[in-house]
This record gives sequence, structure tokens and C-alpha cells, in this order.
Amino acid sequence: MVASTSLNVVPEDPTAYKTQEYWEERYKKEDSNTTFDWFKTYADLKPLLNEAIPSKEAKILMLGCGNSTLGEDMYNDGYKNITNIDYSKTVIDNMKERCADKPEMNWLEMDIRDLKFANESFDVVIDKGTMDALMCDRGDVWDPSEELIKDVKGEVDEVERVLKVGGTFLFFSSGKLPYAVAQLDRISKLCTDVNRVQSTLKKQALLAQSPDCHSTLKRIYNPHLRHHVSAKTILKYMQTHTITANSSYDDLNKLLDDLSSRSLTGHAACEATGSFYLTYCKTEEHQNIFWRILDKNLKMGVSIKTICRLLPMESMSVALAASSASFNLSDPWYVSQKLDGIRCITVIRQSNAKEQHDIQFYSRTGRSFQSLQKVKTNIQKRLHELSIKDDFVLDGEVCAYSSDMKHEDFLKAMGQVRRYEEMENPIYQVFDRIRLDQFMQGKGDQLFSQRQKELESFLGTESLPHIKKVAQTRLTSLEQLDQLKKHSIEKGWEGLMLRKDVAYEGKRTRDLIKLKEWVDAEYIVKSIETGLMRMPDTGENKLVLTNVNIEHKGYPVGVGSGFSMQSRIDYAQNPERIIGKPITVRYFSESKKENGAISLRFPTVKAVFEDGERDV
Repeated sequence: MVASTSLNVVPEDPTAYKTQEYWEERYKKEDSNTTFDWFKTYADLKPLLNEAIPSKEAKILMLGCGNSTLGEDMYNDGYKNITNIDYSKTVIDNMKERCADKPEMNWLEMDIRDLKFANESFDVVIDKGTMDALMCDRGDVWDPSEELIKDVKGEVDEVERVLKVGGTFLFFSSGKLPYAVAQLDRISKLCTDVNRVQSTLKKQALLAQSPDCHSTLKRIYNPHLRHHVSAKTILKYMQTHTITANSSYDDLNKLLDDLSSRSLTGHAACEATGSFYLTYCKTEEHQNIFWRILDKNLKMGVSIKTICRLLPMESMSVALAASSASFNLSDPWYVSQKLDGIRCITVIRQSNAKEQHDIQFYSRTGRSFQSLQKVKTNIQKRLHELSIKDDFVLDGEVCAYSSDMKHEDFLKAMGQVRRYEEMENPIYQVFDRIRLDQFMQGKGDQLFSQRQKELESFLGTESLPHIKKVAQTRLTSLEQLDQLKKHSIEKGWEGLMLRKDVAYEGKRTRDLIKLKEWVDAEYIVKSIETGLMRMPDTGENKLVLTNVNIEHKGYPVGVGSGFSMQSRIDYAQNPERIIGKPITVRYFSESKKENGAISLRFPTVKAVFEDGERDV
């Protein structure tokens, strides 16, 4: 006689596991007292089974019992009403003899696809590994043969027939779904569950109780991330290109990350997405949920704000300046140039990979920047030279400069930093260094002067081509401040920044004050005005945007400056791209008309946010 683990009873061809002949021959070779559990004993499953079968009086059917001890262990735990079936006569005879001291247990020779019981006979049906044996087939498990489909359907149909109304089918498998399929499955089931309830609170509870879906949901609902491809685009591409069902991605989130970061673009993005679909989306359920994920529209009746509140994206606890505030020179203050760039928060974390650091760039609202590879290279160089082990944050502005490198060009910086192509010549002007834990908490204990010393130590004396330290001057008198104001006007600066020598606070604070002659403010475009304008290059008259209309303190204000000729033409042809969208307007000061209405002096449109919200 041999043991169940002996190679003498292990088939050369694994498809033998699905045949009655193999099992009958195997059990004849084994000692009649041999028992074997392929995976998970009753001790492992007891908590789950006790919860799923609270009544010890439940009538239980054990499918394909084999010589497992699951049935007798459950009997010993109080579940007396158990019927065990298997299509091997030998194993049924052996187990009947082994459990002769358990008279309430039944042992019957029977095929699970053709059960000889009346309808609604059992409270619980258990399959532990039996369907696994049925599914030992050649080929792709996600493209099963007709015979396999018939076998599995036969078992499931019979289980459904013999279960009582409200009964329980417990299915245990040693097989594993491909991770990507499991991800799709979880999201699909969550969507179904959420759509079954009407209450917002119940929807939120279901989302909160599904932590294994949270990482994917964050990628779908993060307003700063785009996939740059759509279901329509991929389906159209698949109609005209041959794509193989052999995806190099085994993780849905990794595919989404590479699409949103533009690591995959163009044909490569379409190929990778189409291959993922063909490899893992074998059912209609998985196909539908994949397209909805790609289009960032799960159709759950849950708003983006709700998701972001339940599953907070990485928080940007950013210090913001007061537009004006009184200050006392008896307190220590530092003054510096106010830059006209894009706020950039650099999060630097120690990574496990070869003592490297993970470096990520974000806007003040949390949008990821992918265009700052040159800045990243400079940071990596300093990290390597100093062998830094800390996690910390650099706070500053990414600037693009005019050809003479004397003045910042805000529109140029905004246009380049938001792209996924490498920025040509970014200059990262850094004004603070904060320990990561204190930044994330939004409150620290280091004074600004202490943080400046750490920043100086990090940047060093050697000039870096794409990172500069913003010079900070200790303020000693109002006369000195007046001189610095004059200097800023002569240099054409945006203005000055005042920083009190206090600990970091990640909020708008009067310890950080901006002093400038010009004011920037954000407005929503209410309407536009258009007119014909003669083109200087062709002499042709074209319809162009002449003004946008905004509302300032309840009064209508028209703004006509700040647009290029091409943008004027584009907005006249496509007014929906600017009407209702936020814009940044720079103006010198407010003015009052004779009727008391408030207007703006020298207003100019500085930036248009066509996506509907400011993201830098």
C-alpha cells in the first residue's frame, strides 16, 4: 500500500484528476485507513464554517468527500447530519468503515453532476477541491472547452436544485485567480453591491468595507490623474490591429499607473491596454468593468468628492501666504523675492531598492508632475553625495525664464510643467525643507531658520543647473524693507515674500505674507464677447474673442488682455472651452466708478484652466 503523497499515485497527465477511473485506481492502491487533505484542514476552516453554519442541526452535503477528514472533524464538532458522496466506490467503502462509530453520517457513491436527492434537500452544500479536480483540463482556464463548461455547470445546477431556499453553498478552491482578474472581480462586485442600495450612507459603508479595492478606486477617482486612452479608442484600435492575448502586465494598477504617467503613449498604450483586455477580460462582467475603469466612470452613483473624502489621496499640507497682514519687527522675519512660477512640492522618501530614494513632484493641490526629470537627476546627485537616509520635502516653485534668464514666464512654466514630456530647462527655486512626517501632519517643531540651514546643507555650495536656493534676507528695519521693495520694482519682480521665523504650518497663515504691487485672483468666466478682427498676416477678417466677463465683488468686469491671437480664435469657435471655467486674472488695484461700482485697473488674463479646476 502507498500513501496519498506517494509519486506512485500521482498521474503523469494532470487531466487524469477529472476522471473516475483515476480515483478508483488510486484509492485501491492506498491503505483503507489513509486520509488526506489537499489543502486546509477543519482546524483552518472552523471559524469560517462556524460562522457560515451557525446551526449544528443543519443538513449538510459534502461533495467529492474523498478520504478527507473534514466530514468526521465537523461531526466531532457537533455537526451530526452530514451526507458524504464520491463517485469512487472504494473510497466510500473505506470511509464508511473508518467512521463506523459515527452512525448519523451517511456515505454514498454518487456523481456530483447527477445527484440522487430530491429538490431542496439540504441546508448547506460544501465543495472543497472537488471542482478543482473537474477543472484539470488542457488549454486556457479562461477559454474553457465545451466539455469543461458542461461538467462545471452540471455540478452547479445540481447544487442549486438540492439546496433549500436560503441555503448556503460553500466552495473552497486551491486555485488562484490571476491577480489582475481578481482585481477586476472585486471592483465589479463592489459596483454591483453599491448599486443595490439607495442610501448614500449605505453606499459609503460598502466602500469603506472594501479595502482591497481602495488602491484601484484612488486611481480611478483621483481628479489629477488621466489614463489618456478610452474604451472607444482601444476598441477602434483593436479592430484594425492584431493584438496578442499575452499581457506583460499582471497588475491592473500598474497598467493604470503607466497610462497616467505617460510611460505608455500612442500605439504602445493601445497595444498594452488591448493585450490586457484580451488576456484577462474573458467574461462579459470583466469586460464591462474594465472599460468603465479605463473611462474613470464606475457608474456607482457615488461622487468624486465622496470617494476622496472616504479614501483621502496623499494630503498636501501646504503653507499658504496671507495677501496682507500686519507684522511686528520685534519678531524675526525673513524676506525674499516673490517668484512667478508654479508651486512644486517634492516628496523624497527612502526606498528599499538599493538605498535609492523615491522622488515625486506635486502641485499644491496634489497633481503629480511628470516633466521634471532634470530636477530629479539633480536631487538624486545630492542624495547620493550626502548618503541621506531621511524622508523629507522640498517646497518651492518651478520657473521657466525668458531668453535673457532675467524674468520668470508663468505661462511658459505652466504649459511645460503640466505636460508629460521632459521640461527643457526647469529651474526649481526652493525656499523650504520640511521633514516628511511634519509636512504630512501639517505641523512641525523646527524654526524656519533651522530649516534653512538644513536646506543649505542639502543644496551645498556647488551650483546645480536645475535647482537653486531662494535667497533669504533677515529683516531688521522698515527702511530696509522699503529699499527691498524698490529693488523688487527695479528688477521687475512679482513682489516680496515675508516669512516669520516660526515652526512649519501646512495652512494659510499670517506668518507668511506676500507683498506685491499686482494682485492675482481667480474667477469663473460668466460669458464672452466676440467680434471680427483683421488678421495681420493674411488681411482676412476672423471672428475672435475680444473680452471675457467675470464678476468681482458682485460687479461685472470685462477682461480683454492676456490672450494670444490663436487662443482668441479658438475660444470664439469653441466658447465651451472657457465659459464656466476658472481663470487667473492679474490686476493692479481696484477702482470705483461714479455709480459706486467696483472695477479692476489693468486686468489681464494670466491663465485659463480648461479642465474645470485649478490643478497647479
